[in-house]
Amino acid sequence: MGFTFADRCAAPHRPRDAGPCISGMLIDDLSALDNVALAAQLTGTPSRQARRRALELFDELGIADRRNAYPAVLSGGERQRVAVARALMNRPALLLADEPTGALDSRSGEQVMDLLLDLNQIGQTLILVTHDEHLARRCASRLVEFADGRVTGEHTLEPSA
Repeated sequence: MGFTFADRCAAPHRPRDAGPCISGMLIDDLSALDNVALAAQLTGTPSRQARRRALELFDELGIADRRNAYPAVLSGGERQRVAVARALMNRPALLLADEPTGALDSRSGEQVMDLLLDLNQIGQTLILVTHDEHLARRCASRLVEFADGRVTGEHTLEPSA
């Protein structure tokens, strides 16, 4: 039997090593700030320290004024930026972005992609899952294509501006 990331021994590492960026996974009954702080609290970070880090991320992402809002009243772009903040909360080695612009209007999608690209430029490792080939080619250094659960192609790319 091989190792999988679902193994019980891997569980303590998941929140620190990988940050999933999925806006649909926000908890409806928590404010945006509490959604983000929770990621650190689950790793044992004291509440005050977690909230301070969350506020820093909200400032960096331009959503500080939405910190007390609940997911239901946030725009798609705001929800996605809250998801990015939560994903970055524990300073993970790997940021996982699954269709980060899929449900967004073009303006909000550009803002989220610019943010992810900026993070990548300063050294954040990013795995981006998308059906948008233009988006993938815009930001990827490596493109892996899948069909029916199998790899159908791999390409090394130069990111375009």
